[in-house]
Amino acid sequence: KVMMQIADENAFEHVEGTVFQDGMITDRGYFDIRMNFDDNINGDICITALDPTTVVPDPQAKEWNPDTWREVYITKWLSIDDLTELYGEEKAEEARTQALSTNLGAEYAEYTRRGTFGTPEFGYAYDQIPSDERDIKRIRVIDRQHFVIDRQKVFVEPITGEESPVPDSWDEVKIDEYTALTGSYVITKTSKRVRWTVSAGSVVLHDDFSPYPFFTIVPYFPQFRRGKPLGWVRDLIDAQ
Repeated sequence: KVMMQIADENAFEHVEGTVFQDGMITDRGYFDIRMNFDDNINGDICITALDPTTVVPDPQAKEWNPDTWREVYITKWLSIDDLTELYGEEKAEEARTQALSTNLGAEYAEYTRRGTFGTPEFGYAYDQIPSDERDIKRIRVIDRQHFVIDRQKVFVEPITGEESPVPDSWDEVKIDEYTALTGSYVITKTSKRVRWTVSAGSVVLHDDFSPYPFFTIVPYFPQFRRGKPLGWVRDLIDAQ
């Protein structure tokens, strides 16, 4: 019933259909599963379908399972207001200043003329607008989730040997309370952890360990053979 409620809240039948069509047509589809705190302070599970053209999986991957990948990228275009909302005014202004003072190229920034109602569909090029009239329309943001090797404290259940990571925010007092309550003990071991890095140009908007032990990206490949996905529509296209 919990799974049904989560599926209903996310209109999962529609989301799954979208990902299935993406896989059939473009060889790959992607879910994104993470917590959302917009309507609930404790968080809701949010499941969305990503545009497969904006997701770049590990180019060295040999298996469909993202737990075996080293990294995955998501690229997206965000306005300065979007950057301010997500990463704070200071980071947004830093990204805006860099884009205005440096020609990042059409792949990384879209420019607009200040004080006008509209612009061409993809904005102006950097050198088409006088510097005193130049403003930022959108900036490309690179969202990277990647595995790193890290020394981490873990709780160990003495009977089963099951391990669970100690939250980074816990101090020694809270750790001692938990071990006294559960009977578990703490060891330090080397393990893989997900690092989450978000950048706009050379400006790092966010760089910290992910709150999740896995990538938020869940792929769907109709067929996957040695690093190469294949959908059904590709085989319908004439070789000529």
